Amino acid sequence: MNDHWRVFIGVLLPHPTRTALVAVQHELRGHDLAVRWTKAENLHITLHFLGDVALDAVTVLHEYLAAHLPKHYAPTLTCNTLGAFPNQRQPRVLWAGTGDDGTLQRLHTVAVAAGQIVGVPTEKRPYHPHITLGYVRDYATPPQRAACGAALQNTIWNGDIARPYPTIALIRSILGCDGATYAVLSCYELGGG
Repeated sequence: MNDHWRVFIGVLLPHPTRTALVAVQHELRGHDLAVRWTKAENLHITLHFLGDVALDAVTVLHEYLAAHLPKHYAPTLTCNTLGAFPNQRQPRVLWAGTGDDGTLQRLHTVAVAAGQIVGVPTEKRPYHPHITLGYVRDYATPPQRAACGAALQNTIWNGDIARPYPTIALIRSILGCDGATYAVLSCYELGGG
């Protein structure tokens, strides 16, 4: 029996935003790209990836998040940007982005503090909130990668309207041969949402 779970803390998407992003994925799929697409039910904004944590640490995480997250207001976000990491010429990750008035950064800080309590080291890279639409496959050639970036750049999408994102979740990620399956362990409703 595994005594560790792979977990992260993420912002759940409002249903209309998820629907809009699935439509973007559908348009991109029409280009026959070398991409493993994120399942619709897995679309989210990661606040902090914690990795493998002991089962007793999951309880500690839940208690910390339940005590601290409801003190924060729900961010009102506009999902209206498409991009790629590290860039669109040789992408590895295709993503959608939202503007942030600082609310996501504050929620990220709470998530990082929760991780520190259970011994998860703080990541060195700056926080860049995004919604992963898909991962370019490892075997993709440079021309195939460039095709992914070009398809993303040529996708016509006006974005989603501004709306509150009131729900944060502690989520378990279960790896399988066809990608990860997510299991929501706990949800936390933010104030003002």
